[in-house]
Amino acid sequence: MVEDIVIYDNRARGAAAEELAGGKYRVALSFEAAKNRCDESGKETPAPFHKEVEFAVFGEGGEILYRGRRPVEAGPGTLGIVADRLPARAGIDPFHLLLDRNPDDNVVKVEIGARSPAR
Repeated sequence: MVEDIVIYDNRARGAAAEELAGGKYRVALSFEAAKNRCDESGKETPAPFHKEVEFAVFGEGGEILYRGRRPVEAGPGTLGIVADRLPARAGIDPFHLLLDRNPDDNVVKVEIGARSPAR
């Protein structure tokens, strides 16, 4: 009955933050996004990826400092976000709204004082 299944492979690669005036932080999140279709025999093929995906930045206690959707294309990307307080973690699709091959790699620790995210 199922013609095909869509599986996403989104992963956060690194996140870095620098402090701005007024106690805010600029967070740069490096990520990769991919979308595959699986047919009824299990064969996977890459599929076009043009979708708004949710991103978030979290504080040390897990509180949400930023949550929003941004357009994403397949492949690597970097997103800039300003957080009102010290960030601890950031990620792409952190609430697992998309069927992801490995949801455990969607969120990474934010490195404070760095200027660009680790890759």
